[in-house]
Amino acid sequence: MSGTARRRGARLVGVLVLAAGVLGVVLTPPGNGTVLRPAAAPSALPGPVSVVTVPAVAGFPVTLDGVTAYTDAAGRARMPTGSGPDLADRITLVEKAQLAIGGAPVVVRPARIYASDRKVQIAVDVDYFVRFHFADTAGGQLDGATIDTVVVKSETGEVVRVPAAGGAWLQGNRVVGGSGAPRIRDLAWSVQEIQFAGSNVVNASQQRFVPAEQRDVDVELLFFSMTVHMHDAFFAFPQRGSVDLEYPDGNSQRFSLGGDGTLTIPALPRGQYTLTSVGPGPRMSRPLAISRTQDIQLAFYSWLDILSVVGIVVLFAGGLAWVGAIRRGPRPAVHRHRRRLGLRPGAFRSPPPPVLLPESSSVVGERGAG
Repeated sequence: MSGTARRRGARLVGVLVLAAGVLGVVLTPPGNGTVLRPAAAPSALPGPVSVVTVPAVAGFPVTLDGVTAYTDAAGRARMPTGSGPDLADRITLVEKAQLAIGGAPVVVRPARIYASDRKVQIAVDVDYFVRFHFADTAGGQLDGATIDTVVVKSETGEVVRVPAAGGAWLQGNRVVGGSGAPRIRDLAWSVQEIQFAGSNVVNASQQRFVPAEQRDVDVELLFFSMTVHMHDAFFAFPQRGSVDLEYPDGNSQRFSLGGDGTLTIPALPRGQYTLTSVGPGPRMSRPLAISRTQDIQLAFYSWLDILSVVGIVVLFAGGLAWVGAIRRGPRPAVHRHRRRLGLRPGAFRSPPPPVLLPESSSVVGERGAG
């Protein structure tokens, strides 16, 4: 055999060996011949799986392929087997679990799953139970039983109506994903509305709180004190009686004044009111806007004041008539018979005196007559 033929044979053998390697076959010499048999693909046994919650929550249940494990204090759990590309599809999570963080009760709700072949990150939302306490602008405590609901809003736009006397579970965090590891961000909430007696007694979005840091929230309500001093309008002495106060929702309440004509109401919600004075005189109403602490001087027109005004008017009219009579002077006398005939003074006048003629005129007249 020539050298060229040997080289061609060597090349052919190399190609066959390479093809056998690529196709997953091996050369096995059983007996006298050479047989090609397919080799079995190497089987990868499932490995362990690590699970972690974000944020870390102890006691959260995670079920993989029907096997349940609970996270430890660091929020981690380890499964002995189960790795694979479809790991996220084989995990089962509860809808929510009531657990504790730092000794405080929380409600944990799974939000998203970040999974690779052997590692699982579970982003969870944590709700905290929040209670509200109320005070007026002066710091005086107010009873929450008189308030119906508190409307709050999170920075994500969620609006919740919370029973004022009870409290509610509010979301305390949000897990933000991205190109890197998930990040935890605490959520802030703000008080939007608290209705009392027909008026909103808070400024919307002014008071904020973070449930993850503050579970007892103090809310300042726009309640103000009002003091009324009622006095006589003319004589200025303190006037006893009462006042009717109509609230913004239309309800009315009567308050009695003290012996010195003074009344103090320590807490009134801001709004538009109507104040009516009640006492020994006609009732008079006036509008009243409560937006700060008020000290009101209320003038009351009593019956004594009204009689005094009437007396002054009568005296003034009588004085004018008397002055006019003096300026006109005495009236002329009228005879009795004229009064009986109903004649006015001057209706009958005395005859004019006779005209005296000169003597010459009388002589000429006699001559002419003769």
